[in-house]
Amino acid sequence: MLAGGPLALVGAGQLGRMALDMWPANAPRPAFFVDSTKEGTFCGLPVHRLGSDLPAGVTYLISAFKMPAETAKAIFRQLGQDELLTVYDYFEEKTPLEFSNGWRDLSEAPGRETRIAAARGAYVDETSRLIHDCACAWRYARDLRADYPVTPEERKYDLSEFGRGGTCYDLVIDGGAYDLGTLAMLKAGGVTFDRVVAFEADPARHADCVARAADMPDVTVRPEALTDFDGDAEFLATGLLSARLAAPGLHGDARNRKVPVARLDSILADVIPDQPRVLLKLHIEGAELPALKGAVRLLAEARVDILLNLSHDEASLLDLPVYLQSFGRFDIFLRSHALYGEGLTLFARYRD
Repeated sequence: MLAGGPLALVGAGQLGRMALDMWPANAPRPAFFVDSTKEGTFCGLPVHRLGSDLPAGVTYLISAFKMPAETAKAIFRQLGQDELLTVYDYFEEKTPLEFSNGWRDLSEAPGRETRIAAARGAYVDETSRLIHDCACAWRYARDLRADYPVTPEERKYDLSEFGRGGTCYDLVIDGGAYDLGTLAMLKAGGVTFDRVVAFEADPARHADCVARAADMPDVTVRPEALTDFDGDAEFLATGLLSARLAAPGLHGDARNRKVPVARLDSILADVIPDQPRVLLKLHIEGAELPALKGAVRLLAEARVDILLNLSHDEASLLDLPVYLQSFGRFDIFLRSHALYGEGLTLFARYRD
């Protein structure tokens, strides 16, 4: 279905706009949007109302991931398309090395069921285990479960659900700062902080963060990409949310840049002995596990709570919870802010 023919996007909203920004330059763009409430044009494309007469022979890709699962399935029944496809399915097919949320090489792998069960067992509450089950059901069996829990995006960094509402952190480490938006979301949830060290390696996004931090005296913006060694590395500098340390095979991409990389333990060596209360957030497009492995001392010795994105690949979903559990000092939760194994945020709460 993805091999050829006209495409249309279901959902004329934020994700639809982002999808067009990421669309492969050498691939035909979608012909139109379908939306349940909007008409007219969006991002230069016509918007057709769901239920109106639509062209024949079109493959539909959903670009709205926050509706209830049953609503998404009902829309595709109405469109007459049996297979529910997402815009991310298209990117996984057409740009597998560039797309940072692509799950590649999902052939049979020895020990996968054991890994899935171990990750599930790392969570301390039933909601987390349900989200894990639903994400795995979609990722491995294309089963969009009706009980898939989705909470609003604005609650992504609301820590009150985990007993950290109103906490004052001595230090916030913002890995993958992008536009420093994490800080506003934390404040909206009642969290305060004395000092912020933000990391943004994409040159365009780094410059934007520096400009935004100009009137924030307690915010330092650094250019390193976080990983498990100190030095430099290739970085895919798209200026978009998909910017990240380059995957194998991308070293010839014209947008690649050499950027400094660092271990958090190297940068924060003077902070750890003071035993501050730390919040570590990592949303770095699949490099979260290497970044944590570069922060072993921080994880083992500091009073650190951790926010991680698990959406990018199989290793993120299955290995990150187990890795954090191995320290024996965290209660681990999972929340979802979108369907299809996207928008997954892990919160590891240090045991006071």
